[in-house]
Amino acid sequence: VAERQAAPRRAAAALLNLGDLQAAEGHWARAEEHYRAALEHARTAGDESACARALEGTGGCHRALGDPVRAADWYGRALALRQGLGDQRAEARLLVRTAEAHAAQRRFDEAVREYRAAAAVLRRLGEDTAAAALAQAVERLRRLVDGEGYLLVSE
Repeated sequence: VAERQAAPRRAAAALLNLGDLQAAEGHWARAEEHYRAALEHARTAGDESACARALEGTGGCHRALGDPVRAADWYGRALALRQGLGDQRAEARLLVRTAEAHAAQRRFDEAVREYRAAAAVLRRLGEDTAAAALAQAVERLRRLVDGEGYLLVSE
């Protein structure tokens, strides 16, 4: 209906919700189609927040489908928009997701860097408990890397 009425913001919102429903059911390919369509409508409407949400959803689909390279790419695009919008909670979340994608690619230096950046954002927000939990995740990653004999460059 929103598409017929030439209401791109409403169409984007509807498609984002459909993407979320498909993702919740584990229908990742269909969810990605909805997120990409939502992205186009959001761009037409100039809605950067909806664009970021669609980009993040697309990244999540690639992550679920086992493609961490494309997931990291989509998360990076969403991160750039969220940083521009000043949405620090979303920024921290996307940094963690990007770190996880890097770790899945065995790009441990990049993963540690992203985890640390997320912890810094959380500390700036005053969310010390979350930052401490994230620091524990970085430490677990370090132990995993050490166990595999991989030398981290970024100490």
